[in-house]
Amino acid sequence: MKCKLLTLAGLFTLPFLLPPSLQAADVSKLYRPETDKANGEVIRNEDDTAWDGEYASHNKEYNPIFIAPTSDIQGDRIHIWARMRGYAVQVKAGMKGGAQVELGWTWDKPAEWKWLKLGSYDQEQLGESVIIIRGPDAAPNAGIDAVLLTSDPALDPSTLDHEALKAAVQATEKKSAPGDYR
Repeated sequence: MKCKLLTLAGLFTLPFLLPPSLQAADVSKLYRPETDKANGEVIRNEDDTAWDGEYASHNKEYNPIFIAPTSDIQGDRIHIWARMRGYAVQVKAGMKGGAQVELGWTWDKPAEWKWLKLGSYDQEQLGESVIIIRGPDAAPNAGIDAVLLTSDPALDPSTLDHEALKAAVQATEKKSAPGDYR
């Protein structure tokens, strides 16, 4: 009876009232930039040093190189990481109706593949999608070979090897998202 009254009162969302199996879990998703998602001018390149041997690049400044829906990640705050080299990039939020909101720049242009944190944003700030825009003055072999969106503030892909990161992401993908509990 108490459970029903708490549910009717709207208090069931408080974490201490839920059993651990029903509390919201961190969710992570690892993406490979796809040439058809951003626009037709994103190029797929082969490179043995890139994640799974390929990376995406764009020849034009200030054009999207990566787009992903925010609906894939549950959580109040989303942390954006990209494994990249030779680019400065801008993160934008894709809003309803196609509008884009500028969120921030990362000016570091590592010469070798490196995981860079592009920022942490409230889910509301990100709107419907995360967009990564290629910046100016890219190196000849510049590109992005993987993007991580996560609600786990402790997940730092730069501290994990390839297989450990895949395992960490797969572990969170198997958890149910809030609202999916039955």
